[in-house]
Amino acid sequence: CLYHEINVNLSLHQSSASFELSFFFFLMIRRPPRSTLSSSSAASDVYKRQGEGYAPYVNQSLELLVPYVEHYADEIREAACTALPLLLDSAIKALGTNGQDHRPFLLEFLNKVLDPLVEAIKDEEVEEVLQQQLQALGDIFQKAGENCLSAAHQETIVVALHTILSGAIDQRKARAERNKEDAEDLDEECMESQQEQEQQEADTLLMYMQCIGELIKVQKQRVLPLLEKTLAIFLEMLRPEYSAPDRRLAVLVLDDVIEFGGEMMLPMLPMIIPYFLQYVEDPDDGLRQASAYGIGQMAQHGGPQIAAQTRPFLDALSRVILAPNSREGLAVHATDNCISAFGKFLQFQTAAVGELGAALNTWVGFLPVTGDLEEGKAIYNRLLMFCEQDLNMVLGPQAANLSRVMVALTDAVGTQAVDVALTQRILRLMHGLSAQMPDAFKAVAGQMNQNQAAKLQEMLSHPPSP
Repeated sequence: CLYHEINVNLSLHQSSASFELSFFFFLMIRRPPRSTLSSSSAASDVYKRQGEGYAPYVNQSLELLVPYVEHYADEIREAACTALPLLLDSAIKALGTNGQDHRPFLLEFLNKVLDPLVEAIKDEEVEEVLQQQLQALGDIFQKAGENCLSAAHQETIVVALHTILSGAIDQRKARAERNKEDAEDLDEECMESQQEQEQQEADTLLMYMQCIGELIKVQKQRVLPLLEKTLAIFLEMLRPEYSAPDRRLAVLVLDDVIEFGGEMMLPMLPMIIPYFLQYVEDPDDGLRQASAYGIGQMAQHGGPQIAAQTRPFLDALSRVILAPNSREGLAVHATDNCISAFGKFLQFQTAAVGELGAALNTWVGFLPVTGDLEEGKAIYNRLLMFCEQDLNMVLGPQAANLSRVMVALTDAVGTQAVDVALTQRILRLMHGLSAQMPDAFKAVAGQMNQNQAAKLQEMLSHPPSP
């Protein structure tokens, strides 16, 4: 009943002290389930219903909410931190809708929220609550945007996050030492308890990785000098003696460093290139995918340092793509990231590729993309770029690649691999192919299945926008 009253009051834009107190009372007693890392708290439910409509209550809510991030009750701390990025999102969207500059509010919000939240993270002893706090901090970075942190906040956050990471590593080492000493005394119950603890720590490290990744994305080169000690831990975790999940986490963090670190990440490349070359062919699907994504970022941002490694990288990527079962199950996501990385070498390391026409022919032969549709969007944008620059080179001698290009792009239309702008580019290409080589175009269309033929006909019936 209280939850229904909250939504009624919100929809009517009624604001009162009693309403605010009732809302946060409900927020505090309704915690997200312990079985998942995602929150389904009342704050999340109310915000999803109201969105920017909750903006008039944000400042009042913050005054009530911020003290609870360090409350003695686990559920209250968890719910309080979960609500913070939702409040920020509501206010920013509302200000944008009204044509107002959100930066003054953002500065005020960060000044109110960051110090208490970071202190709560430093002091947190419950793994499940810490996971939600780290996720909330990362979400705040994401919603606040580029260069959102002051130098003081940036340093405070880096110190806190490093404390969390080094503490987790120390706990692991201590537990491993105890296990060696007590190996004969560990019974089944102890082993199960340790496995649960290890899973909790792994979940925390995953949230940590996402949080520090968001920090690197928004602060870029400004934050890298402060992360020297933290990155040293991840470089250590690249070593083969670490587990595949640990190595994957390390690679994911380094992916963000490569992508957003600018020139400051270049000295790191000689240290990590051998590991990425090795792990892109690792048996673990997630490690292969993370490594392939990082290799693509190296191709784009690594400059001359990567040019000398182009052939080894292309050979490794090709082996993964052409391996048996590379398109099945979870393997397909790693394969699609390899296809994307291969294309980035063609675009950004062109001089080191050799014969571009032959390399393009190889790359087009790897299509279509069937698993990682978000990466597929990048791949098909790149394919359209090459087609628009030199269509004959992409199609190859006697237009041998025409069928693969047409089928791959036709399959992609209407999926998450294609947005509105890319759809228009595909329409322009299809209309152009139909006009330039009508006989070959009709021959390919005649070999398509019923669904593909219908989609192609639909495209041809709509002229592309200018």
